Amino acid sequence: MKRPILCYTMFILLSIITNQLKAQKNSLEPNIDDLKITPEILNVYFERQNNLLNQISDGIIVINSNTTGYDGGRHKLKSSNYFYYLTGLDKSDYALMLSKNGKIRYSVFYPERDMAYKTYDGEQEEIETVKEKFKIGNIIKYSELNRVLEENIAAKIPVYISFSDLELKNYIDEIIVKAGADKSIVKNIIPLINEMRVTKNEHEIKRLQKAIDITGEALLNVYKSCKPGNYEFEMEAIIEYNFLKYGASMPGFNSIVGSGKNSTILHYENNNEKIKTGDLLLMDIGAEYDFYTADITRTIPVNGKFSKEQKEIYELILKAQKAAIAEMKPGNFINAGHFKASEIIMDGLLKLGLLTDPEKEWQRKFYTLYPASHYLGMNVHDVGDYGSSAMDFMLNRANTSVTGRPMEPGMVLTIEPGLYFRGNGLSQLHEFFGNEASKEEIDAFIQKVKPVYEKYKNIGIRIEDDVLITELGNRVLSQKIPKEISEIEKLMD
Repeated sequence: MKRPILCYTMFILLSIITNQLKAQKNSLEPNIDDLKITPEILNVYFERQNNLLNQISDGIIVINSNTTGYDGGRHKLKSSNYFYYLTGLDKSDYALMLSKNGKIRYSVFYPERDMAYKTYDGEQEEIETVKEKFKIGNIIKYSELNRVLEENIAAKIPVYISFSDLELKNYIDEIIVKAGADKSIVKNIIPLINEMRVTKNEHEIKRLQKAIDITGEALLNVYKSCKPGNYEFEMEAIIEYNFLKYGASMPGFNSIVGSGKNSTILHYENNNEKIKTGDLLLMDIGAEYDFYTADITRTIPVNGKFSKEQKEIYELILKAQKAAIAEMKPGNFINAGHFKASEIIMDGLLKLGLLTDPEKEWQRKFYTLYPASHYLGMNVHDVGDYGSSAMDFMLNRANTSVTGRPMEPGMVLTIEPGLYFRGNGLSQLHEFFGNEASKEEIDAFIQKVKPVYEKYKNIGIRIEDDVLITELGNRVLSQKIPKEISEIEKLMD
């Protein structure tokens, strides 16, 4: 009697697993309804507008939709992240105006399109349709913006803009001179918006999760396709095909697909070399979905099996990354994960014979090339205050003297430790650290570690995940993307 029950139980379990896999696959399928403008979605933008207005005492806020024009991808012109963040409108040549004390709180300026535009780019959406769809208080011809700015400055009403919008900034400066107004009347609104963007709401997490899931599917397809003799750009084509297939508008940044020695180049983007037997393939990629981008790195063995040396470094990086993720929780400093990963990596390098004195900061800096964590959101390196400058973090990447701000629930950060054994790495030591150590000290280091270093030459390994800080700790948004050696090798078999 037990065997039929066992078979039935196994059948049920297999059905559940199959249905879960189907559901995961279906969740990636393009869904236009997912991006429909609903009252709930509009409330997200209205709440942001009100939040921003509550932070100023008086004045108007003006942001152009193409402040920076092309600001976040490779294949598509899109509106400024700041404009979209406050409106949900992906439109070119528009402008937003929020008024603190005016009769109409929310206005949008729209461009009048001529026949040349309509012929080459098509008819634009009817303005009244846009107004109703996005519940805009007032929609005005863009040609009226100059007059509105002049009237507000003449009335000594503060004007908040993006100082990176140089065309608008220069024009307002001219108005101020003509009106004899105080220059302090124009203010930079961007720091306030940047701080708002540091923590993400449910709407944003949903977009990020979709971008990450699409990126994961792209990586899985490379795992199953990559073979010696392929070209890097063939793998890039698989990646970006999957981005488009599942509804991502573009890569959030230039895809890094580097094999062999190219895996040791942090921002390698040529992606044009043949992949050789024995190479590793490092892929640092991210799909962009509805203005939010993933940022995931996986490193795989082209042969389908890691060599002894590749496995040693991979296991060290993976151990360091897991320990770093455990440090990413509310109250811990923003670079706590970076320092934990570095501590484990240095200990491992010492055991391998790749360090002679871990107390020497220059030796740690040789292997620690960057801070291993950054904000993620609408930009791959998203905006916001880290509690210290990027230069401070970079200069102190190998010690703990700069700790940054505490992490908070709602922050999304990457964690991406790595090691890169450049073929000419040792020969560059005098150039990099000649002002931190004597020639004799560096020469002694090279002589000691060179035999070991040669075994790992041209191995570059980075493992990167995207982590949401929660009330109780964190959630790894990219946890479903395989990174264990056994998982990768099985998928590549």
